[in-house]
Amino acid sequence: MVQYVNAQKDAFAHQVRQIRLESEQLWKEASSELAAQPLPFRQGLSQSGLNRLHLKQCTRKIPLLAEKPVKVGFSWYSHGRSITRISHQDAERLLLELGEHKTHIQVQLATLSTLKTATPLARVQTLAPVVRANIVFEHGRRAMNCPLPLFVPDTNAHGELPHIRDVSLEAPEGRRRKMREDDRISPEPLLPSIRVHTYRS
Repeated sequence: MVQYVNAQKDAFAHQVRQIRLESEQLWKEASSELAAQPLPFRQGLSQSGLNRLHLKQCTRKIPLLAEKPVKVGFSWYSHGRSITRISHQDAERLLLELGEHKTHIQVQLATLSTLKTATPLARVQTLAPVVRANIVFEHGRRAMNCPLPLFVPDTNAHGELPHIRDVSLEAPEGRRRKMREDDRISPEPLLPSIRVHTYRS
């Protein structure tokens, strides 16, 4: 059953990619059809929270292990970051798109203009906390993000589950790990409106 659901997710993701490749306009029209649905349907989406569901979440596969583990320990991975290099020119363009007439944008444009155009910049996005599974097999280990229930194979439908170390329902507040000593990103953003930081020298 899990394999079937994952196959359907793959098929849906493929159809979405095909629509977007064929025509971005067609994709926008298909997306806007939800807004044209009857009111009870739209209210149902809103009340259930499905209106906030992202397509990536719809196509995310259910994790299914190839073999039964001995132990699974769950833990929260918080304060993850996505870091992308960005050029001086692209940073300026993103700021201008937010509105050159705005005072706080003018301040950031002035700050950016003091840098050499070759100055390396990084755009940083803090990622939402995610549950990670640390899986122990008889011959090896594996770690994986686990935002969905983890399925383990067993020839005995009534067999015992592997030993599980559970995790709290909510991610812990605050940072528990020390900052990496080799972290080269400046802690404070240089251009906060577009989350752009400089690199430490």
